[in-house]
Amino acid sequence: MFRRLFRIRKEPESKTKEQKKAHDLGYNTGESIAETVYGDPDTSGPDELYGNFQEMETQTADYTNNTLPFLRELAGCKDVTKAGTFTGCSDEAEFVYEELVQIYWEGVSEGVNDTWEELDRRAKAE
Repeated sequence: MFRRLFRIRKEPESKTKEQKKAHDLGYNTGESIAETVYGDPDTSGPDELYGNFQEMETQTADYTNNTLPFLRELAGCKDVTKAGTFTGCSDEAEFVYEELVQIYWEGVSEGVNDTWEELDRRAKAE
């Protein structure tokens, strides 16, 4: 648990707080799935894990009902239906939203790779 406090994270090239939040959400997600799957003989490495996760995750209710609305809200979309979906996006907000989705997935990839490397390093040290 404490090692997370000391892990050096790559800072996103992005500067806005919305982009940082999207990156951090992705990074934490990637970190979590790498910790869960590391050592599973059916997963050959971080690239396979990321690919499988991305393919599977985009079809889940959690991604559709939680991750995407969170990113739309960060982008400045309005919750016009009062259902928490934040689908009322201006053209500008839609553009920002698409950027945030990309930044989220970059964060997932970095979280998977960084965590996998750390777990590999620990396994070799044992």
